Amino acid sequence: MFKFKKRLALIVFLMTLSGCKSLEDVISQNPPSTPSVTSNDTSTGEDETSEVDVTSIIDSITSDEDYSTSEEEIIEGDLQPADLTNFTTDFVVDPAISYTSEDFVVKPFYNGFTYPSDAQVQPTNAYLEFWHEESKINFHIVASKRVFSLIEQNGFFEQRYADLYFPVTLAVDLNGKRFVYYEVGMRMKGNTSRKQFLHSETKEFVDSVSFKLSFNETWTKDLYAEFGLQKTWNKNDNPEWKIRDDRTFMGDDAGKFGMKKIDIKWNKSKDPSLIMQPYAFGFFQKHGLISQNSTLTTLKFNNTRMGIVTLNEPVDKHLLRRYFPKAAAAGDLYKVGWGYGEMGNLFYEKYEATNEIVGEEDKYNYYSPIYDAKEYDDTAAEPFGKLINLMRVLKENEGKSVEEYAPVLSSVVDIDSFLNYAALAYLIGNPDDMRNWGNNYYIFFNPLEDNKAYFIPYDYDWSLGLTWDLQNLPMLGVSPYTTKHAVDRNRWQSNRLYWYTIIQSSDWARPYPSITMNQAWQDTYSNKLIEYNNDPLYSKEGYNELYFTYKTTYGHLSESDLDFKLNAEGHNLGEISPFVNTSLMENFIDDVKSCIETYVINR
Repeated sequence: MFKFKKRLALIVFLMTLSGCKSLEDVISQNPPSTPSVTSNDTSTGEDETSEVDVTSIIDSITSDEDYSTSEEEIIEGDLQPADLTNFTTDFVVDPAISYTSEDFVVKPFYNGFTYPSDAQVQPTNAYLEFWHEESKINFHIVASKRVFSLIEQNGFFEQRYADLYFPVTLAVDLNGKRFVYYEVGMRMKGNTSRKQFLHSETKEFVDSVSFKLSFNETWTKDLYAEFGLQKTWNKNDNPEWKIRDDRTFMGDDAGKFGMKKIDIKWNKSKDPSLIMQPYAFGFFQKHGLISQNSTLTTLKFNNTRMGIVTLNEPVDKHLLRRYFPKAAAAGDLYKVGWGYGEMGNLFYEKYEATNEIVGEEDKYNYYSPIYDAKEYDDTAAEPFGKLINLMRVLKENEGKSVEEYAPVLSSVVDIDSFLNYAALAYLIGNPDDMRNWGNNYYIFFNPLEDNKAYFIPYDYDWSLGLTWDLQNLPMLGVSPYTTKHAVDRNRWQSNRLYWYTIIQSSDWARPYPSITMNQAWQDTYSNKLIEYNNDPLYSKEGYNELYFTYKTTYGHLSESDLDFKLNAEGHNLGEISPFVNTSLMENFIDDVKSCIETYVINR
């Protein structure tokens, strides 16, 4: 108790001496930065202000986190963390962006990809420069230790609140152009990659994890009240609310048509090249798949260098608007989560057993369905009907002839797009995908094509020969027609869609003996394999060209302040983000080319 009173008295004394209005100012010992702010706080007396701040200090000191051993860092430069004391009533507006479309350099991408001209939204010049492989990017994220602790606590220890965002300041340097965004929402992301990243006592950074940033978070949900962060603004009375709700990242001159969110992904898989994801998604884009963008950036949290991380564009309605006209982009979108066995393999019997595998995720109420509805019409009589019908059709056409089922399946799946997806996924070799673990893909239902399903790849940090089992290397030597899972070759493929289109077997133990494969569809798949295998980009030389492009930009910036430190579990982190080599990927590409020669060309 004595220690508590001593700390409280010291902080209040510092506030009196310095004339600071908030705890954040006392901690930083610097005047706050000068964004435009409006406030509903009409208090003018020093006593009233001090009383509010003292309450905030007590709340902070008596919270679950103990900040006594190391108070908030002084941040280098002009960036300051959000003022949590006045957060609910202060409405911060970002500094104006002075750059115009002409200030951004638009160059062809290495893969030759361009967006469809009839799409609802055309990419802005800022967006195109941001995702270009030659661009040099730095993300500097500033937040109080309390904010980082809230992100860790609710992202790892108490995941009921895992979808809540907490306010950080973000500065982005893009080829020398600087952008500052206040009160950007930040939370942890990932499934198996969540972990403690702060030291238990000092709250210093001791590990890397993955995060999601939200640029249009308004903090009006009731759940934020539990953390004292529910803002009092609303769209009718506060013009600042509209500005924040409309805020996008790398938009046009009016700030529109950019991205609402962006993902920061650490090198969990220890990819020795660091470019696996930019390469994989770029290869998908080149050959006609709906695919997210991916690139690299250096990352700094407060004064701590986190090395090089991957930036990924989220798969959401904003991405779809760059691929489809307005009427199509409004289609239903599902994220398929981890589904070992049959859960993520469009298995209708599982839905019949429990319809809870399809729905909208609600982590607060401990509900995480396998098929997470990201975009759908919640007013429809059967909101998830398109997905359920897809699963039903796959089951009910067993035992029918090719002539009977081909038009039916073609009415619910864009078959050519699926075969494209299957061929490209085989070449990239991700063991953690739709064909293997039954996860890491999205399903999009296109309204302009009678709601046919398209499949979108996602999360390719394990691929191109890199797996969690480097002793076994399960993706090597795998036939493109295999009827088993590459990571478990004793387990039959349970996704019926592959049996209708690509794979067949006369083994008496096969799971679907009444499904007859469509030979014409398999031939299409085979031709795509041969075509894409001959693409110069799919070669050791093609991979290394992209590797050296990024290494030239970032090679001297790969050092992290966490290198060779101990993480929260006491394990040596080693070097966080080095450009090592591409030999693993080169060997994998050679192996796949050999498999295509053996199983496809010479069969």
